[in-house]
Formats: sequence, C-alpha cells, structure tokens
Amino acid sequence: MNEIKYNSTGQIYLSPTDTLLMAEPISFDNASMYSSNAWTIGQPPKHWPHTITGGTDRVLIVYVFNTSAYITSVTYGSQSMTLLKYKTSSPLANWRHYCWYLLNPNIGTSEITVTFDTNTGNCAFLASSYCNVRQTNTFDTAVLLTNAVSTSFTGYTYASGNTAWMVGCVTYNSSGGALTYNGATTRGVRNTVQGSQIYDSNGIIPPGLYNVYATGSSAVNTMWFISMNGN
Repeated sequence: MNEIKYNSTGQIYLSPTDTLLMAEPISFDNASMYSSNAWTIGQPPKHWPHTITGGTDRVLIVYVFNTSAYITSVTYGSQSMTLLKYKTSSPLANWRHYCWYLLNPNIGTSEITVTFDTNTGNCAFLASSYCNVRQTNTFDTAVLLTNAVSTSFTGYTYASGNTAWMVGCVTYNSSGGALTYNGATTRGVRNTVQGSQIYDSNGIIPPGLYNVYATGSSAVNTMWFISMNGN
C-alpha cells in the first residue's frame, strides 16, 4: 500500500516507490550590496564579494543602477552572467537599469565584477542568491518600474507559476533612508551614495496580478519585481 512520507529536508515522497511528489521550495541563501561614486575609464572594474553558502539548484541575481555607461559584462568569479533585462529611463535619458543572473553559481565566496564601457556617475550594485530554483524557464516575469521624483511609487506585476517567489530590489536617493513595501521581506539595506534595498516574498505567491508599491522620504529610482519559479 502506498503512503506519504517526508525525508529529513521536508521533501514529500510516495512510499514504497520513493517517488518524489513535491520538491523542496525555494529558499533564500544570501545578499550583498555595494554603492559608489563616479567611475572613469582606466580604473579597475567595480567589484564586491558575494558568498554562496550551499544548496542545490542555485541562482544568483545581480541588479545594477548607474548613469551614462553601458555594462559590457558581469562575472561571478570565473563564471559569466547572463543579462535578463535592461532599460533606460526618464527624466534623465541616460539612467540605466540592469538585471543579470547566473544559474548554479559556485559555492563559496567570489567577487562579482561589473565592467562598464565608459565613464559613469553614482552606481548601486545589489545581489541575492537562492536555492531550489528551476534551472530551465527560471523566470516567469521581470518588471522594472522607474521614477525619480516621487516618494510614493506604485505599479503592477504578474505571476503565473505555482511555485514562484517574487524577488527584486529598490534603489533611491540615499538621504531618505529605507523604504517600505507591501508583503515583502527585506534582505539588505544600504544608505550610502546611492541607497538600495533587496527584498523577496519569502514564500510562494499564488498566480495572479499584484499591486506593488514603495513609500518613504526619498525619491525612488528603480523597482524590480521578478517572478522566479521553484522546482
């Protein structure tokens, strides 16, 4: 007779065939952040350390906000990352917003290195890593909202997967301090040069259309909302 049983990590199996019925859900691994003033040609590329602590089916996500320059490459140690989405925004046409990712980054601590093609102004760099993430069709939707003048920022995003987490970040003018946003767990805050925060849903979000917002005393530059699928 078949019966449902759990292993030590909480995965659900059908006994006696040991058929896996439900994979382990997505889990947060680590976050890192870095911000800086202007960068000019001839200086070393911008870089900061990030640690992948372990787990399987890993993903590393890197967000970059900067002015004027295009990014030519992002690496984690010796591993090259893939561009997920890029956008320029108003009111300054040269504001650039990037999201890059890497499947199965190496476990341990390595430098995330961002290379620009020309001089740039203030920059914000953010990274977050997760485990138990689907390694094909990893991302469902990736929505980027931009602004520069408002301290109350609202938009919409959509999730369709049954195992998805919402992940993302906010960048803002550093003088205003941290912002708050609906239904999110904050993973990191940095309020120097170019303020920024990393957040996620910290759990599965049902399929549907979501209203998302940030409020605070500082004007928002960027908000990323990405639906990321679990196994």
